[in-house]
Amino acid sequence: MINKKQITYNGIRVDVVEARTDATHDVQIAVLGEPAFTRKPFKDYRDPELESQGWKKLALVNGSLFFNQGTQTFANGIEKSMGVVNENDDPTWDNNLGFYHENGLPYIYTQKYIKSIINQPNVRGAITGAFGLINNGRQDISGARRYYDEGQKKWINEPGRGVYLTKSGRTIIGKKADNTIVFAVFDGTTGVSGLTGYQTYLLAKQLGLRNAICGDGGGSTILEYLGKIYNNTLREGPNAVAIYYRLK
Repeated sequence: MINKKQITYNGIRVDVVEARTDATHDVQIAVLGEPAFTRKPFKDYRDPELESQGWKKLALVNGSLFFNQGTQTFANGIEKSMGVVNENDDPTWDNNLGFYHENGLPYIYTQKYIKSIINQPNVRGAITGAFGLINNGRQDISGARRYYDEGQKKWINEPGRGVYLTKSGRTIIGKKADNTIVFAVFDGTTGVSGLTGYQTYLLAKQLGLRNAICGDGGGSTILEYLGKIYNNTLREGPNAVAIYYRLK
């Protein structure tokens, strides 16, 4: 099952891609990065190994938050791309939710846990999210500076870096209970337009996601689907996340 749609949420256009292995297609997710700590336009990231095996890029979104240091670009948190660990030791992000992928599916865990298993050969890619959204069907906004806990019905303060309280464009990466991989992207200018972190959580919940993280946002948001750009950004970054498909 492969599906691309647009929905309107809080008056904002959201582009959504859903993909799941079925009788005609195999589907998997991949983290695409550069071992040399360089950066390039998000849309230019690809996985030559998968493509040599007949896989085609279905959809792509920007990946994790990043910062520049001299001529190099670093992901905030961890990054393993195409089997290569590029960054693996940033404990300030240990409480953030991230994802790793194994057998083509994303699995949502804390950065601390992912760091403990990242060198296993079956873990082909991983990134740390800007903050979490949903973990096993429950709100888990680990990494947010301050967030509203639905269970406790109160605001929770948590140390960390993030843009949770402000409006911004956002990138959601997640999956449903039936292992459908979902990308959801919407535009916005940080501090001006888009959705807050809590509104983004509510959107992920409405989309039926059981596990989800929020990637980079603001001027980094991009969605490429079958070669067409739907949410355009001129920014370059250290990694991207893609869905690949192959006919059976």
